Amino acid sequence: MEVELWSIWGRDLVELYSDAQEVHMCLQRICSHAPNQVGIVVEQCKCGDEATRSRAMQNGRHWMTVCKKAQRGLCHDAVRDVIHRMYRIELKVATEVEVAGLFSQLKSDGQHRPADVLVPASASEGGVAQALDVVVTDPTSKSSLRLNSHKVPLKAATEAHVRKMQGYRRQLEIAGQGGLPFVKVPLAFETSGAMGEETQQWWQSVLRLESERRGDILLPSRRELGEDHTWTANSFVSFWLQSISMAHARMQAESVLLWVGKCQPAVENDLDDWR
Repeated sequence: MEVELWSIWGRDLVELYSDAQEVHMCLQRICSHAPNQVGIVVEQCKCGDEATRSRAMQNGRHWMTVCKKAQRGLCHDAVRDVIHRMYRIELKVATEVEVAGLFSQLKSDGQHRPADVLVPASASEGGVAQALDVVVTDPTSKSSLRLNSHKVPLKAATEAHVRKMQGYRRQLEIAGQGGLPFVKVPLAFETSGAMGEETQQWWQSVLRLESERRGDILLPSRRELGEDHTWTANSFVSFWLQSISMAHARMQAESVLLWVGKCQPAVENDLDDWR
């Protein structure tokens, strides 16, 4: 069985954008180099999964959340870095990335990193530091579908949030009366780009922080201030929401395109034979 992955990826986009022209524009935006042909055929991934046996390969999502050889971690890192820049550059908050050693009890290698982005207490509601923990989850995975993610909106993101908080509560119990010097704030995104409900609540807290720091001053547009902007992203809200969304989408697209290319079977008559 052969899987035409580019066609499947395209159909996923069609579900999001009904107009064919918008689909083409979206592909151009999220892909640095879109392939010049339709129907890229892959029979087996470099990790060993075969198209005949892998549901994730059949629906085109294998390289997004399943394949350990792919660049799925880069999508997480891209979203994390945008959030860090938003706090640092726009909100003037001294956030830190990948902060280690926040748990009271560490493993021997000292590699507990509960904070992708650590927001200091001075910029957190409640006066306690926030350990933002980004997670990207696939609503089409077997485990998500068993929880009816295909019927319940954002179910996969909700479950990812619950799992993160369960780990946090276990660490609270281990810490005992001393507690932990931070509050865990999971930021769950689905591979479609959707924010989980709890992540949306975090975003509302960001807007409150931005309003507090701005005060009653009505700021000019980002264009008038000479800051990065686009014609549809000319305010704090639109610019940073689109930045998070596009970092997520672009990294997924680049990873998929890269690994589709790597996993195509070798062609007998390659360019060397023509020289």
